[in-house]
Amino acid sequence: MSNPKTIVITGASAGIGAEIARRLGADGHRLVLAARRLPELQQVASDAEQRGAARVLPVQADVGKRGDVEALRAAAIATSAGRRVDQ
Repeated sequence: MSNPKTIVITGASAGIGAEIARRLGADGHRLVLAARRLPELQQVASDAEQRGAARVLPVQADVGKRGDVEALRAAAIATSAGRRVDQ
């Protein structure tokens, strides 16, 4: 992809979140994947990388916890490497 975006996906360890991660990975985007279940999240991250994601960062996070959300935001900004991050 000539203009990959940094995309944050929550609930990425299963279901719709996992499928969105795989699809956007195949499109060559940079992904920050978040979920509570780290082993499943790491598998989805691996799948997305194998499909062509520019970069994948799995982050164990519970979006019901403010501290986890702040850490996820920081990871997304760091992964974007100075590129625009929409909030």
